[in-house]
Amino acid sequence: MLTERHGEKMSNSSHSLTTDVLVIGTGIAGLFAAMRAKEMGADVLVVEQGESGFSGLSVGGTHRLRPVLPEDDFDEIMKAEVRENEYLVDQDFQESALRETWDRIQDLVSFGADFRRGDDGQIKMYYNDTLYPEYKQKNICWEPMGSYKHLLKVKTETIRRGVKILDKVLAVELLKSKGKIQGAAAFNLINGDFYLLKAKAVIIATGGFCGGGSVYQSLTGDGIAMALQAGAELRNMEFGKAETCGMPIRGAGPRWISRLLNPQEQEITVTNSKGEEFLEKYELGRRMEGRKPYGPPFRVELAAMFQEIKEGNGPCYIDFRAPDKESRMREFWGSYNDRLVTEVRLTGVSLDKIKYELGLVFGHCQAGGIKISPNGESSIAGLYAGGVATDLCGVMQYTVLSGMMGSMITGRRAGESAARYTNDQSEVMIDEEQLESVKREMFAPIEHKQGISADEIRLKAQKAWLNIDLRTQARLEKAMEEFQELRKEASDIVAQDYHELAKCHKIKNYLYCSEAVAAAALGRQETRLEHIRLDYPLTDNKEWLKWVIVHLEQDKIKSYLENLPMERWKYKPEPTVENRLRLKEGTSL
Repeated sequence: MLTERHGEKMSNSSHSLTTDVLVIGTGIAGLFAAMRAKEMGADVLVVEQGESGFSGLSVGGTHRLRPVLPEDDFDEIMKAEVRENEYLVDQDFQESALRETWDRIQDLVSFGADFRRGDDGQIKMYYNDTLYPEYKQKNICWEPMGSYKHLLKVKTETIRRGVKILDKVLAVELLKSKGKIQGAAAFNLINGDFYLLKAKAVIIATGGFCGGGSVYQSLTGDGIAMALQAGAELRNMEFGKAETCGMPIRGAGPRWISRLLNPQEQEITVTNSKGEEFLEKYELGRRMEGRKPYGPPFRVELAAMFQEIKEGNGPCYIDFRAPDKESRMREFWGSYNDRLVTEVRLTGVSLDKIKYELGLVFGHCQAGGIKISPNGESSIAGLYAGGVATDLCGVMQYTVLSGMMGSMITGRRAGESAARYTNDQSEVMIDEEQLESVKREMFAPIEHKQGISADEIRLKAQKAWLNIDLRTQARLEKAMEEFQELRKEASDIVAQDYHELAKCHKIKNYLYCSEAVAAAALGRQETRLEHIRLDYPLTDNKEWLKWVIVHLEQDKIKSYLENLPMERWKYKPEPTVENRLRLKEGTSL
């Protein structure tokens, strides 16, 4: 379908800004990066496509942090967290970063952010069961939960330290000269003004990528795609927070309701069409005192649900029904729970009364991203990254170093590394030929008289994601072909205004990241964490202690394998091949 552009040709002004360190993104990673780089003596400019303090993942991510206290048994936590990450975490990074967690929480408190406290005035600790009964994961809760106010306080401190922040400016492409990143090209979302942002070092802190039909449609992996196109390597893109979730009846209300917002309670049951609690027959899915089922629900429930459907026992259901559930949930989650309850009520029912059919949400918050060293360095000179735009050095979902905690630590380290790098760099050199090409391509959708819209491409891409959700060799190869074709189709994308122009660039980023996920998933021929290969259902600790690395080669996304350096790391799994759906003792199908 061709969309025609109406209206007169738009004009815009150009601006050129020079700094030592350019930070892209004002979430918690970007702000910590900016403060540390400034503290190290660098001149720092931060650009944000939205409104700083109110945009991005960090605003909604203020619910829980997982600290390690100085008096904790460090070896026990280190071992448990390596196992929770199924051995793919960079153990050098984890060892140093775990010791840093309490310092970062003290930073937040000094900036004015606060956490739920007990009667003694001390920060209150909550304890989560893990897969290992001997290890209880500490949690602290922001107060209030899920509020932008905490990030605003971090932003205020960042500005107080002398960091400059430029809002409503979307970075579109990194500028590179003689193998080094030298800045970025951007435009203003309100008036379309062009910005040449010259910098000795660039830090990407743009948040993650949410593929498929995610409700977080603005998280199109902008920084990840920019880094990929500039030549940086990505790692662990095959992993993402895939969830089983309750789907509202009759198509009313919200499209999905996440089970993960609920404390794990005995009353929650997961059943097949026969009414059987099918998770109970699996060793890693069954209830066991002091142990939660295997990882977050996506790790065993998805595979088990697929198995039930394959055996003719679908659909499957999640039953929330329990006495006074809403008030008990609110006791823990506070105001953060109100959004969930409001969404449930839109369906005309309540958590106390409803049983939902289990559905699948995939691609929400990829665990992979820009491959970084423990100090935040990418694979390209002059490019650094922090937060969930990176792979967090192999950290996976719901571990101590995931989310906001890992973002603060990697952001701060990226800021320090970038500032040190600038000390040895001379004046920024911009490739004028590249700059003119970038500027021309940046505004091309505005110049097109007709073409395809960003929304039309997104709908096609979401359909292609079905071949990533259910992973086999053939389906993943098909997904890669579809995304490659869509990238070609996007060359004729059209925009009516600067808002649509931003959507055009973001959907192109979405396509690059989607193809990267398909390539990485194709490369890993086993099942591990939330990466479930229907044609390779076993977890292979003999042959697959490897990272899948993705890169761009002549505009084609390719992958290769990198062995984990297990020979120098302390914690190693047994060289076994495991079935996460192994039956508990005494059970037969």
